Amino acid sequence: MDESKTVAHMSIPQETHTTTKQNNTISDPLFGIIKGNSRLERYQEFSNKIIGSIWKNNSQDKFGFDYWRSQHFDGGNKKAMLFKVHQMKDPGDLSVQDFEKFVNHIGSADYIRVRVIPSDFTSSQLQHIPVGGSCVLETWAMKIIHELLSIKKDDLNSTELKSKVERYILQITQMAPTMTHISGGVLGGQDDLIHLIESDMWTSLLQKWGIPENEAIGLVDSAYSRINESLTRRSKLININSEVHSVNFDSLNLKKSVREWLHSMGMEWKENFRLMEVLYTYLGEHQFENLTSALKSKLKLNGLSLRQKVGISRLLSYNTHTRMKQIDHLTVAEVMEIPQEEALKPIDAPVSKSKYENSHATGEDRYNYKCIVKMIRWVQSTNTPNTRRVGFADMPYGNQIAHQERNMGSIVKGKPGTQGYFNSLNDVLNSPTRLHHNNISEHLKYLESFLIDYCSEKKQLISKRMLFNQQLIEILKGQNKISLEKKLLYKKKYEREKEMFEQAGLESKHAQLDKKAVPIKAELTNINNRIKNLTKHHPFPLNKNPFVMHAFNFMWDSDFCSFLIKCVGIQNKRDSLQSEDNTMKIYMSDVSIKEMLGLMKKIYPKIKSYYLYIYGYSEYPVKLRNTRLF
Repeated sequence: MDESKTVAHMSIPQETHTTTKQNNTISDPLFGIIKGNSRLERYQEFSNKIIGSIWKNNSQDKFGFDYWRSQHFDGGNKKAMLFKVHQMKDPGDLSVQDFEKFVNHIGSADYIRVRVIPSDFTSSQLQHIPVGGSCVLETWAMKIIHELLSIKKDDLNSTELKSKVERYILQITQMAPTMTHISGGVLGGQDDLIHLIESDMWTSLLQKWGIPENEAIGLVDSAYSRINESLTRRSKLININSEVHSVNFDSLNLKKSVREWLHSMGMEWKENFRLMEVLYTYLGEHQFENLTSALKSKLKLNGLSLRQKVGISRLLSYNTHTRMKQIDHLTVAEVMEIPQEEALKPIDAPVSKSKYENSHATGEDRYNYKCIVKMIRWVQSTNTPNTRRVGFADMPYGNQIAHQERNMGSIVKGKPGTQGYFNSLNDVLNSPTRLHHNNISEHLKYLESFLIDYCSEKKQLISKRMLFNQQLIEILKGQNKISLEKKLLYKKKYEREKEMFEQAGLESKHAQLDKKAVPIKAELTNINNRIKNLTKHHPFPLNKNPFVMHAFNFMWDSDFCSFLIKCVGIQNKRDSLQSEDNTMKIYMSDVSIKEMLGLMKKIYPKIKSYYLYIYGYSEYPVKLRNTRLF
């Protein structure tokens, strides 16, 4: 998308759109499209039969493991542990009555993505302030930057290399927001919600990595401005009356709180290890008080609209800080790369040395690692009043989790620092597969490439290949009627003959034939490449279909739930083909592909219009938002 174009002003009609809440009840995107006598039964049916058919309950697949994490933990798998996991549960295990309370506490039709909640979440005494945050650099980006920094560290004398590493850091930062920045920041759609901004912290990191201070400030401020605006637009798509209130970390009094927190664990606080401030917003004892104090200060600021003042005042009447984040962000050891055996020891046990001490999660200082280990142990042994955590599943990528997966569209390969490594990194960062701030047009074209008539295109290409193969065989037989098999068998003999003729300044009969074969071989190569690329755009399996992956982030809209249900129905029919007649199997397979293409073409206008609005390139899509496609 051309950045020079004026970004559309967020014009939202207030009268023509139905809000998420109807008579103080959250709308049910699954109502009427899947069996179930209650909201709970429909949620269970959709999770088990639809999502579970696409992403299996499989501990070997990151996304499947993440989605079904609570069940893995209940089965005794310690790897599935979450912060305070003994007080967490799957919403699908609630009673019908408690499930309704859970939905109303969430306050949004986006609840379908929620997979883990606190066990006391349904208490009628709780009134939740929904809180989320966005890192300027996601997990996948931090993995790459950690590699780049290790290259820079190994070769500090190379000015060219240092410049190249810094250019990559700039490029990755300028990609914000990716789609998972937006969908993973916080569950959206509540009447009022909080988006935490970590600008000073990320500015400090960029400076540490070699970006000049003024440039780092501008990069981070611009990134957070874009993330917040896009997150706000997505939230308004769910509920037109939604208001996102941004709160900067610097207004949360975190330094004093973190110092006291670490002291209670027997640790002194080094102010440069600012990750502890982020973790405090998930776990800290006084985070509710910190947030409400910041909101009171915000309420006194000039320039707030009446709607903002009303919303903040409403939030200040609530009694619970609820951190809503992707499930993997709530894990004990996984994200921080802490061994389970270390995490489960008593809080006062010595911290052993580990190969994870210098991971991208904890940095280069052993103190950092000890801090995280102590904090995890503290979490397992201490109650944290006024703070709750809600875990939701975010956008998948195949069997991976999109915000974790660095190899989207291509693979980073080769030894870090080599030209091959940098070439592959360029391919990954410039791939249209990961939707981000700089490639909306390219990503939409990438989606459109899946909408071609796959079956007809493939049949045409195969027919052309057969025709050219036959022509090549005839040429290779030549005037002597040599069979193709014999030609291949005596290939060396003909090569020697050709060489002899060429040395004599003559052209052998076989050389003449080879000339005729050259354009045919080139066309065959082209056809084979087109077939190979076409195969990449096959709509099955569903977990590798980008339309299905995007649908996961829009399940607050019934059309996307219907789309997923119909996709699974086609997949099940396709998988159940038992006929021994191979011709019938091929026919039925083609039928299923055409049915999928029909669904994808039907849902694409909504995907396109939603993303153009979310990224600020169009007005609010009133007509499509109020239209049921299925």
